[in-house]
Amino acid sequence: MLRRKKDEVLELPGKIRSWVPISVESAAVLNASDHSLSGSPDRMHPGQTTRTFLARLTKVRVALHKAKHRAVEERIHDVVATDRK
Repeated sequence: MLRRKKDEVLELPGKIRSWVPISVESAAVLNASDHSLSGSPDRMHPGQTTRTFLARLTKVRVALHKAKHRAVEERIHDVVATDRK
C-alpha cells in the first residue's frame, strides 16, 4: 500500500468560505432572550427546571436548523440555475 497526502498529489485551490446571513422568524428564537436561553442552566429563573431550560434550548436549535436549511436550499437552487460549480 502506498500512502500519499492530498497536497503532494493534487493541486487544489484554497477553500472559499463566506458568511451568509439568515433570517430566523421562529417564535422560539425570537422569544429566547425573554426566557434567558443565552445563559447556562446555573443561571435560570426561579421555578425553571433544567428540563424546561433544555426543552427551550432544543426548540431554538431546531428553529435555527430549519432557517439554515432554507438558506442552503435557496443557495443550491441559485448555483444550479447559473450552471456554476
